[in-house]
Amino acid sequence: DHAPGEALEAFRAAAWSSADTQLTLHARILEGVCLLQLEDLEAARQAFQQLLTKSAAPQDLAWIWYYQGQALAGLDRHAEALEAYGRARQLRPESDVATLALFGIAWAQFHLEQCEQSLATFEAYAHRASGGQRSEALFAQGSCLARLGKEERAAQILARATASGFSHPLAFESGL
Repeated sequence: DHAPGEALEAFRAAAWSSADTQLTLHARILEGVCLLQLEDLEAARQAFQQLLTKSAAPQDLAWIWYYQGQALAGLDRHAEALEAYGRARQLRPESDVATLALFGIAWAQFHLEQCEQSLATFEAYAHRASGGQRSEALFAQGSCLARLGKEERAAQILARATASGFSHPLAFESGL
């Protein structure tokens, strides 16, 4: 088990040592994922942007768009993240990446103050997600409801999130 920095170097060596193959594409994707984990978000965004110019299978492109969305969201570029997540879902609508992208879409909508849309998207996500992911979606829904002034419903949703043992860094701000 390697730390992200060590893994990054290993993926870089594999990614840039041979011709463009599926193996090098996957190594380059993992290089970008390591950059995300190291919170070098601009470098990750650039890495994924470069990968989007390559020819790749739809399942690979979907993951690249998803990770591009992650980098953009981390850079507070939520409108662009929303578009990237949407492209990931379009490419593989019934896949795991589509479910993850659905959360990204809802979170971007939340940050863009599109709370009504965000509530509906989180609801769709909650039906597809499990465990901690569902709890995080409930927290976000509760936060949206509070932002919309629907405190009673927000309190109910947030209580469901905390009843499942979920803890969120912003729970204190939400009154939990």
